[in-house]
Amino acid sequence: MRPLTTACLALLALAGCHNQLRPFSTVEASEVTARRAAIRKLALTTTGTPACLELDALLDDAVLAGDVLFALERISDPEAERILVDRLHRASALPTSAIIRSLGARRAASAVPSLLTFAGAQRHLHAVIPALARIGDDRAEDVLRAALQSDTRYEADWLRFVEGVARRDPERAATLYVTTTETARLPQTRSAALLGLVRVDHADIERVALLQLASTNVRERHLSRALLVRRPPSGLATRVAARLGSTTAPMRGELLRLLTALRYVGARELVLREIQLDRDSRPAFQLLPSFDGDDIAEAALGGLRHERPDVRRAANDAVHQLAALRLATDDRNGARALVEATLLQPASDALLGESVDLAERIADPVLLPLLPTNSLLHQRVLKARLAIAANLTDKASRLRLLDEIARGSTDRGTRTGAIRQLKNLGADTSLYARAAGFLPRWHVLGSFPKATDPKSFEMHPFAAGPTLDQPFEVRGKPKRWKQHETIDADGHVDLTFLRPNSNAVAYAFLELDWPRAEKITLKVGSDDGVALWVNGQLAHANFTTRGIRTDNDTAKTHFLKGKNHLLVKVSQGGGGWEFCVRVADDKGKPIDLTR
Repeated sequence: MRPLTTACLALLALAGCHNQLRPFSTVEASEVTARRAAIRKLALTTTGTPACLELDALLDDAVLAGDVLFALERISDPEAERILVDRLHRASALPTSAIIRSLGARRAASAVPSLLTFAGAQRHLHAVIPALARIGDDRAEDVLRAALQSDTRYEADWLRFVEGVARRDPERAATLYVTTTETARLPQTRSAALLGLVRVDHADIERVALLQLASTNVRERHLSRALLVRRPPSGLATRVAARLGSTTAPMRGELLRLLTALRYVGARELVLREIQLDRDSRPAFQLLPSFDGDDIAEAALGGLRHERPDVRRAANDAVHQLAALRLATDDRNGARALVEATLLQPASDALLGESVDLAERIADPVLLPLLPTNSLLHQRVLKARLAIAANLTDKASRLRLLDEIARGSTDRGTRTGAIRQLKNLGADTSLYARAAGFLPRWHVLGSFPKATDPKSFEMHPFAAGPTLDQPFEVRGKPKRWKQHETIDADGHVDLTFLRPNSNAVAYAFLELDWPRAEKITLKVGSDDGVALWVNGQLAHANFTTRGIRTDNDTAKTHFLKGKNHLLVKVSQGGGGWEFCVRVADDKGKPIDLTR
């Protein structure tokens, strides 16, 4: 046996020096930490019996016992294992369950008789069963099998034991895996056992997997089907098809799914036959999108009138999937006919919503009068109507529809999409933003170097005016005021077209005629910082970095009767660069600027 090294002796001396010096309770915390670290290092530096015996003595120390156990668990010398087995039957500063777990971690075969004695006496089972499973000794099989049958907590331990058997004896492990699929109560345990059968390449895999197709657990059924599809035994599809007529309705559905996944030549006819017999046709309707053809579409449409709600839902889903598949192959007419049928049938909001979404993708004007007026689907319907509007040939009808969408939608993207189409048709689109109090038309100037501090940012840039025909020059490049109008429904003015569009500032100016002198609230959004002057007076400033949100800030000011000058300064770091201004009354209610 290798003698104890000088380093190990030094480590042990450090760890045990409290026996020769002052009481442990008076030892400094740093010294305690050093002693614990020294003991743990022994797991890497020694295999000698003397060191193990020294560690055995330290197992009675309440402070160091945990670190000693750590070392003994990892020291490969058989003496360490003998000490741990011996400590099962005599006192230490550690609970017996901790020693049992360490013996399991060591895979200590010499501990098996003692552990079996504990198991027979029903003592420390929560530690004994996992330890026996990790050790993997055949003598523990009966105890572990009893634990499997008595408590689901031990199913994972049983699997660990069987996996160990599989490394030594695959044929015997296969028998244990089959037993597990038949007796385990947790679906994940049965699934793991099924995978184990695949690994040992057992001939019984088909029978076991087919039995698990009847499980109430969806994931277990999916796994069984996937394994059979990935490695189908010869003649499997023929044998499965023969079982269809003599099994339960749920099992028929699973077998049909399996045949479809196996691409069995007769699967299509079997699915259609199941729908015709109407025994429990929901799974068959779910499989219809796996096939193609007019008879498949006809079968799906027929299910929309079924008396059972769950079957109608399955049929509706099948129609939607078939329509999406036809869209993917550019068969828009075929897709439209299917969606048209679903829109004509009474259905839940969820199903109608799916039909509306497909109608948006198809964008056929024929579907326009069929779209529901259900308020819960209002925004989705407006998106579909917007898509359809692009394909209307009559300009007047298209203008009316787009106007309804622009006024009726609360979704900014949908409103802006409608306004963009209206703009392309020559309509005055500014009124939609103005109706909500936004100012969409500005004169824009920029860009200029960015201000570096709030004080310079808040300085009015023009001694008088500004004068819109006054030229500017920045680093030798001319800058002029440009008229700019946004079509954004919330009046967001995008400034990223200006150059440079990072680390810069830009200005926007307008004159606003007002019918009377009154107090006004201006709601301002910006990306990034913003300063606002009304008639030459600073009304608001926020030197910040942020993304835009409509009505980020609020500024209280007043308008004069007649012309009012609004000047906005917007800073930019990088990324988005935009602003918006909304006019509201003194109480913050937006003012309709179209009146």
